[in-house]
Amino acid sequence: MEVPPSGVLPSQPITRPEQLEPYLDTLQGTRLMCVGGVSSKTEQIETYKAWLMPESITWVESHKGTEVQRIQSAAQKIRAGSVDVVLLFIRVLGHHKSRLILDACKQTDASVKYAVIREGFGVNGLA
Repeated sequence: MEVPPSGVLPSQPITRPEQLEPYLDTLQGTRLMCVGGVSSKTEQIETYKAWLMPESITWVESHKGTEVQRIQSAAQKIRAGSVDVVLLFIRVLGHHKSRLILDACKQTDASVKYAVIREGFGVNGLA
């Protein structure tokens, strides 16, 4: 796989988080927001921290029955400049929720970097 230029994330949706490996330099030291799934697995969050080495990580849970307000709040934080990079796990997000986050990324002055991940949340064997 060709190494992407620094500061770039995949422009097309990827299938698994492991496909972010060529982009690690872009993710390290950032204020990272993960949207989708359930963040209650402390081990999983620690694995992401060790693998991606962000300055901070916020995980916005979204599972069936989650109120749109949680996603709207995340979108507001993105627009306010509180986030550098968003990993959007669309497997459990509806189209409307995904669109709220993607639009927020594109509406910031700094154009927040984001990656859309189609399946899975784990980064098995990478940390």
